[in-house]
Amino acid sequence: MLILGLTYIQYVAYAVMINTGLFGTVIKQVAEQAPDQLANVDAVVSLLTGFAFADFGIAFVERIFAVLFHIGASVLVFYACRDKKRVWLYPLSIVLHTGMDFVAGLNVFHVIDLAPWALEGIVAVFGLLTFFGAYFLLYKKDVGKETEQSAA
Repeated sequence: MLILGLTYIQYVAYAVMINTGLFGTVIKQVAEQAPDQLANVDAVVSLLTGFAFADFGIAFVERIFAVLFHIGASVLVFYACRDKKRVWLYPLSIVLHTGMDFVAGLNVFHVIDLAPWALEGIVAVFGLLTFFGAYFLLYKKDVGKETEQSAA
C-alpha cells in the first residue's frame, strides 16, 4: 500500500503539473542542471500520458484484495504454528501464494494474455477465499471455543 500509494501520489502530482503547464519548468531545470537525466523525465511523461484513471482504480482495488490475501495466508501460518495438528496449513498457504503469483507471472511474461480486469478478478478470488476461509474455518471457530472455555 505504501509503495503503490506514494507512487500514485507522485503520478497525480506530475499529471497536475503537466496539465497546468508547470512540468515544462521542470524539464527546463533538468535540461540545465542534469541533461543526462532528460531521458528519464521523458519516460515519466510518456508513462503518464498513456495512463488512464481506471488504471489507478484497478491498482487500488487489486491492493485491497492482495492485502486480504496476505492477512488470510498469515492466519493460516499462525494456526499452523499454533497447533501441530494443523501443520498442513503452512504448505497450503505456500501453495495458495504460489498459485496467485504463478498466474500473475504467466500474464507478465505473456504466456497467457488476460485483460486487467480478468487478472484482478483472479486476485480477488484468491484474496477473498483465503481471507474468509481463514476467518470462518479457523479464527471464528477458535474464538467460539475460547468463549465456551472461559464460560465454563
